[in-house]
Amino acid sequence: MSAGRFTGLRVAAWAVLVMLLCGAPAAGAASFVGALYVTTEPAGAEIYVAGELKGISPCAVPDVAIGEVELEAVKERYGTARLTVHVKPDTVSTVRLELKELANVGNILVLVEPTSSRVEVDRVPFGRTPARIINVEVGPHRIKVSHEGYRPFYSNVTVVLGRDVLVRGQLIESGGRPGEATGGPGEEDFGELDPDEVPSPDEMPEAKLFEPVRRLLSERNYQEASKLLERMAGQSEARKYMARIARDERYIQQIEKVVQAGYKALHQKVGQRCPLLLKGGISIEGKLLGVSDEHLVLDLGTQGGTQIDLNRLHVGRVTRLAASSWPPDKGSNQALFAVLYAMEGEFPDAYEALRRAAAAGYNVTDEKSFVDCERLWAAAKKKERLQKQKAEREKEIEERREALSGKQEAPAEPLVLIDRHHGRRVPNEIAEAFQKAGFKVKEIHKALRGEDLRDAAALVVLDAGERAEKARYTQAEVRGIAEFVSSGGGFVFFGAERAVQRRPRRADTPFEPLLRGQFKIGLRPGRMEVDPKAPRGYPRDRVSAQPTRRHPITLGVKNLYFRLGAPALTALPSAVIVATPRFVSSSATGRGPVALVAARTFGRGRVVVFSAVPEIKKGDRGAEAVRVCVNAVRWATYVRAGAARSN
Repeated sequence: MSAGRFTGLRVAAWAVLVMLLCGAPAAGAASFVGALYVTTEPAGAEIYVAGELKGISPCAVPDVAIGEVELEAVKERYGTARLTVHVKPDTVSTVRLELKELANVGNILVLVEPTSSRVEVDRVPFGRTPARIINVEVGPHRIKVSHEGYRPFYSNVTVVLGRDVLVRGQLIESGGRPGEATGGPGEEDFGELDPDEVPSPDEMPEAKLFEPVRRLLSERNYQEASKLLERMAGQSEARKYMARIARDERYIQQIEKVVQAGYKALHQKVGQRCPLLLKGGISIEGKLLGVSDEHLVLDLGTQGGTQIDLNRLHVGRVTRLAASSWPPDKGSNQALFAVLYAMEGEFPDAYEALRRAAAAGYNVTDEKSFVDCERLWAAAKKKERLQKQKAEREKEIEERREALSGKQEAPAEPLVLIDRHHGRRVPNEIAEAFQKAGFKVKEIHKALRGEDLRDAAALVVLDAGERAEKARYTQAEVRGIAEFVSSGGGFVFFGAERAVQRRPRRADTPFEPLLRGQFKIGLRPGRMEVDPKAPRGYPRDRVSAQPTRRHPITLGVKNLYFRLGAPALTALPSAVIVATPRFVSSSATGRGPVALVAARTFGRGRVVVFSAVPEIKKGDRGAEAVRVCVNAVRWATYVRAGAARSN
């Protein structure tokens, strides 16, 4: 008997058996089930019908609902085969699936207690423990195991070709009884991450691969992010993350609708006085003059209004504006808001949204997985940045120590130019501190030329106020300074200190084309006031401003004092490093806080802008003011000073 005839007889025998199992319908009654007989090449694959395991091929599947049904065949070291099958009533449909062999996969066996803990591989859920995850691409992967009432367990594994990698461990209780949640979803593992549990970015290959997408999402450039995900889907290195790509695309489509609804709601506020919160925690208030697809125009006391990009609006303000279309009392909306907050690095808000979504009865498993991964990546990047800063500082200290001990020739002193042609004299205390810090200081009393900046590490200018009107930077000087900074130079600007006045005579600094036009940082004078509800002992004749984030410029600085006449910074990038408390306000920017010091990179170089020179007095206050000025120049000169040392 031929092999083909034997196979035909075997299928016929299975068909008779299946129909006996299904049972014959009563006379005149309609049947609502059929059957499948599934074979695979090679045999021995797990057969899933509508996501439910039905047997090992070859196998018969009785009592399958008629109509379209999804069929899957899964086998170790073979790619999953999928097929949509149309099941007919009282009929055995024979299906054959071919599986392609995979050449570069292994498996992960997760045996973490307690059982039934959730397992994620590269942020994609894969069931519960104990779990054996097959056909994982060879290479590094990030495992997370979580359970309510326990701290999450993380492990970095390297999958080996054709072998099982064992992940074994025990979750640690987070304070409640085993299996009992200590709070809403996300609460049990929110707070400060253990530094030992935070990996390096290189240990998170999946998160590192998606960094370009993450950057576009933080800028709310959703269309470009979707296009990039589509391109990634066709790349071999990203193919193993297809589940992540599909989910991110779904999130982007929904989130873009939320953000657009928020922007649309702004149109209804045109002509009204509108308080706004910007990224970085900057509050502004003024009459809304107009809204376009990309920016809004707000009356802040300047002619023609101030233009602000829509993507600079704080994400919390956007979701509140969108409340009429996306009600916040709906659990699915809160879960979506959590994803949006996480995309922009607002993790406390993200976890709070998850708690609200869970309280409304929504299953937040997928959204919490997204938030957890983004938070861990942000922590890894921060840890790497701090380690790099520490290493750079230690290297600098060691170089200075060797130079002082005479083991090597001392490096050339970085040259700091002080522009006296356009600006004022830098206070003696600060100029002397520059020299003590190892800088060579030189004043220049003429228009800037390319050769002046050629050997300099940084350019420092102190706004001369209205007197500088006669010595504005020319277009050639603006281009020259921009090229100087872009190639690695530093630019440190101290704004003019103006007397307190209700109506400033001049809104813009003479250096506006350089600051706002090139570096996207502007000054805006205004009446700065201290709220009567400020803490007792807070000075009323000056402003005490504190660092808003850890930064080399604010190293060792607790607070700085500025005169009330100091202008406020506007049109800020995200690198605001010093701002006033919330009970200080300015007519230039509306309600507090008011930004007074900002720093950003421009090309390879660095820019630091002070709204004014901080007050220099004897004692600790004066020491902190001098220290922050020296730190600013040291940070601004780092690129060129480092190049000089290496040469």
